[in-house]
Amino acid sequence: MLYVPQKDDEKIIHGMNLLCLRFDSKKYNPAFFCWYTKSSLAKDFFRIHTKHAVNQASIPSSAIKEMPIPDIDLIKQKDIVISLDRIQKSISEKQGQLEFLDCLVKSRFMEMFGNKNIPMQRLGDLSAKITKGSTPTTYGFNFVDKGINFIKIESIDENHTFLIDKFAHINNECHNAFKRSRLDVGDILFSIAGALGRSAIVTKDILPANTNQALAIIK
Repeated sequence: MLYVPQKDDEKIIHGMNLLCLRFDSKKYNPAFFCWYTKSSLAKDFFRIHTKHAVNQASIPSSAIKEMPIPDIDLIKQKDIVISLDRIQKSISEKQGQLEFLDCLVKSRFMEMFGNKNIPMQRLGDLSAKITKGSTPTTYGFNFVDKGINFIKIESIDENHTFLIDKFAHINNECHNAFKRSRLDVGDILFSIAGALGRSAIVTKDILPANTNQALAIIK
């Protein structure tokens, strides 16, 4: 069951780009409504009723009056708000910790590598081989539901971790045809197209595996 605010439940104050809804606190928790606007149901409503003008999108105030919102007990609304607020606080704290760690890492990198007097070597001189793969469909092969792991840029996150659920797959024939890009334990994959600079070290648990031309293979 859904509840739509009625004239007696709200006071609407118009601004240039803002609409103020004032709920009867005995019937509805405003904080619950704020959380609800982030839901997929609310976003679907916004998308349906959005009008597009030059460099601006808007929703008529008349449409907002017709917006359906969940009709649930006020006590349950408050419980949901408390729970979501707690989760949001935890996320914010974690984000703050991650931002601090990111600054710490960057600072450490500057200490370690910011000195121009540090001797440098060419990556090519330190590697047995640097190569890249190919796109299977370019050579008449199709991706399959199950088979050899095929790693793309989206298969690696910014923390150097393989996202196994983002692996594509190829068959043995394709894997054997692309011998140059077959991966071994210890190979470094380094993105050279799209999301530049992502890297990960190949481990035994993802093998056998292959990759495409967007990822350099450093052996």
